[in-house]
Amino acid sequence: MRILLSASAVTLARLRRTRRALPGLLVLLLVVDLARNAPAAGDPFAENVRTSSWQSPADEQKAFKLPPGFEIQLVTAEPDILKPMNMAFDARGRLWVTVTQEYPYPAPTNRPGRDAIKVLEDTKGDGHFDKVTTFAEGLNIPIGLYPTQSGCIVWSIPSIWKLEDTDGDGRADRKEALFGPFDVTRDTHGNQASFRRGFDGWLYCTHGYNNDSQVQGKDGHKVHLNSGNTYRLRLDGSRIEHYTHGQVNPFGLAYDELGNLYSSDCHSAPIYQLLAGAYYPSFGKPDDGLGFAPLMIERLRGSTALDGISYYTDALWPAEYRDSLFVGDVMSSVIMRDHATEHGGTKTSRPMDDFLTTTDPWFRPVDTQLGPDGALYIADFYNRIIGHYEVPLAHPGRDRTSGRIWRIVYRGPDGELKVRPPRDLSKADAGALVAALADPSLAFRRLAADELVDRVGAAAVPSVQQALQTGMPVQLAHCLWVLQRLGALPDGTLLPFLAHRDRLVRVHALRIASDKPTLSPALRQTAVNALQDPDGLVQRCAAEVLAGHPRYDQVQPLIALTRRIPADDTHLRYVAHKALRDQLLDDESFLRLSRTELGDDDAKLIAGIALGVPSAPAGAYLIHHVQRAAPDGETLTRMLQHATRHAAEANFDALADIARKRFANDVPLQLALLKSIQQGLDERGAALSPGLRAWATDLAGKLLASVGDGTLTWVNTPQEGAATANPWFLQPRRSADGNTTASFLCSLPPGGEALTGVLRSKAFVLPAKLSFWIAGHDGFPDKPAQKLNFITVRTPDTGEICARVFPPRNDVAQRVTVDLSAFAGRPGYLEATDGDTGAAYAWMAF
Repeated sequence: MRILLSASAVTLARLRRTRRALPGLLVLLLVVDLARNAPAAGDPFAENVRTSSWQSPADEQKAFKLPPGFEIQLVTAEPDILKPMNMAFDARGRLWVTVTQEYPYPAPTNRPGRDAIKVLEDTKGDGHFDKVTTFAEGLNIPIGLYPTQSGCIVWSIPSIWKLEDTDGDGRADRKEALFGPFDVTRDTHGNQASFRRGFDGWLYCTHGYNNDSQVQGKDGHKVHLNSGNTYRLRLDGSRIEHYTHGQVNPFGLAYDELGNLYSSDCHSAPIYQLLAGAYYPSFGKPDDGLGFAPLMIERLRGSTALDGISYYTDALWPAEYRDSLFVGDVMSSVIMRDHATEHGGTKTSRPMDDFLTTTDPWFRPVDTQLGPDGALYIADFYNRIIGHYEVPLAHPGRDRTSGRIWRIVYRGPDGELKVRPPRDLSKADAGALVAALADPSLAFRRLAADELVDRVGAAAVPSVQQALQTGMPVQLAHCLWVLQRLGALPDGTLLPFLAHRDRLVRVHALRIASDKPTLSPALRQTAVNALQDPDGLVQRCAAEVLAGHPRYDQVQPLIALTRRIPADDTHLRYVAHKALRDQLLDDESFLRLSRTELGDDDAKLIAGIALGVPSAPAGAYLIHHVQRAAPDGETLTRMLQHATRHAAEANFDALADIARKRFANDVPLQLALLKSIQQGLDERGAALSPGLRAWATDLAGKLLASVGDGTLTWVNTPQEGAATANPWFLQPRRSADGNTTASFLCSLPPGGEALTGVLRSKAFVLPAKLSFWIAGHDGFPDKPAQKLNFITVRTPDTGEICARVFPPRNDVAQRVTVDLSAFAGRPGYLEATDGDTGAAYAWMAF
């Protein structure tokens, strides 16, 4: 289960990768200071292999600490379940759980997996799930799970399956592959997880770290999921679609009442509000030209091993816990709490005190779920070992049988338990289900909505339509979605709700308009008008409507919206920019706008938007813009590169003329600009134009004339017998002392781990001892070291090896000290060799 492995990976920032420009030009890299403070000793929660003793569920329960008024209750434990991974409630109030013995190794192909799905039921109404049924066995690291009318949808290597109970005995007897196979060759991190049904009826899922999957639905539409992504699918297998791109290792999805979707991520920022179609940082992969989508929270909390996210959407807990986000941290063994605050169309997350702590380091909260009874459920993968790269996969100390599920409830000062009894929606008629859409619990309301669509179907329409006349706002929002999903919501019925007095209704009505394949003129105009709504989230949802239904006459209203957006409303700004970009993906629309007289600020805005438009009109616009507006720095570099990639080739000499004249006295900047232009040429497979070639020749001569022996710091040369592009770039990485921001020279570029190279330092006087930090791998962790990746200390005169260090086979950097006393005082240099052409576990950083 990849979510458990997250402390092993790096904390991401927006990474820059150095590239060679002209043949023969050398890459110059900065040397970084890797000094560290020693980690605190004796912390049992910092141990990769816990040294404390196993505790029974009763003893573990005593180790927990919660805020006043809350208590934790045991739902179930071994032997009734083994190690739990993902949880989901069904319409009967039963809790479905995936459990594993296999993790972290997949089952071999010559035998069935030993993993299963358990269905837990509280038959006595006392909060203890006393009935446990095995719904399916023979599974292989199943994580994602969603109960359906006839069974469930579940991930089990290598596909997403539909399991059905056709004879009513409570066990699956029919199995159908809905989507797959997914890539499972690189890492168990990459499995499919966090299945959450959306208001729109789609099933939303996460794709984890490292694997590279290409999957399609029955309609033939294919998605490419490389490492972290989120996506959505239809329950009948008809279609799968990308939802967001990037994040490193997302795990956990949760909705709030307004329909915003949140995720936790094990390796980058801890909490995201996901914006449809957005790009997020992921191991240096590029964005789509608009820049990366904004974050909810800018700093880490605890470790990066964050699993399962829940958003409190109920009324049983004190008001201070409303709009709280709960995330499990399996390395520090806590449930973290953040408070979400709105700023227009943006939500930011403010860290609060940890909600649940323990003195038992074996507590591993891998998933959280807010139940329809108002309690917060926690899947506890109770284990001495939770790491992946830090601890060998076959380490005998891994616990295979212990697993607990807890629920946190609130009693309050009066001592009365604030929890709802089990409620069964599976046999409720349309009237009762529509009434349930007004319940204080969002989890319960969403189950009722799914029952209306999936079980009752078209027969529910009259009851739902009647509720539209008198329902309270939360009920109205769900009723509109039910009608939309049943194909019974014409534009005329939806129209008045786009201007409803309650912002929750307006928000959901606009989200539904985004979901419609076409818009009537009246609905479109109302969405344009909503760009001026006093509520920032309503404005954001209106922009999303226009993004999904582009037309040229929507460009100016969207430009006007961007002028009004406050500086701190980052999510609204990003969505407005994306909506503008989507209008201009049509070549004729961009040409029409190019012929329009724009003010300086608007012209600058459109130039930024053009970076996300892969078309000849966008490239031509950028050339005109840089000639007129003279942007500088990274902005100019990106604009020239994009123009080279997409503008007509007749414009290339103009690009050279711009750079040579404007920056005649700045040779390094000219080099950067030429590199960006050359990359654009490479991407389109075009040759240098005469003007570009003349500029490059002149610039190469100036650069070579300026290079002396004392100029160079680190130099990359191809690995003999495996010449590739230069793999080395600067990257922030996590170290064993807890540092997460220091820069490393790393050979894990976006181009893939198969790249090789030998990086040499400038000569220096060798000390008696030399210390540095090193991370990385030397082949798959379950195989012997290949000794292809290493760092060598050599003498420049004879090439004698003074010391050689191999990577620790760990994503987390470890401190190394080598004894050079026999060579102290002599000249020497460092030589970093990445000679591994493998596609995984083939990189090094130092």
